[in-house]
Amino acid sequence: MYPSNVDPNVVAGIAKLYLKERPNPLIPLAMYKTFVTIGQITDTTEQVKRLASAIVKMPEENIATLEFILEFFAKLSNYCEGAIKNPLQILVFFFFHKYNNFLQYK
Repeated sequence: MYPSNVDPNVVAGIAKLYLKERPNPLIPLAMYKTFVTIGQITDTTEQVKRLASAIVKMPEENIATLEFILEFFAKLSNYCEGAIKNPLQILVFFFFHKYNNFLQYK
């Protein structure tokens, strides 16, 4: 994904800038309602099945970008400790916190 000697905060900042400057959203507008509906499914198995089905219908560039982001957040969770530990918490913090420099290294 990226060299291990690179500061994850730098990668997070670049990823955030890239997502802000994309001409089109990562989730195509035509698929937005589909993804919202999938997010409301309570059965995890069914949710994963529908999510996989929806993702393969996205443009290849979007799929590759989404894959990078998900791998990045999964890897980032290995560097975090304290209240922000799992990939979902990191994702929420990444998109909604005003500071990018949020890692506390082990």
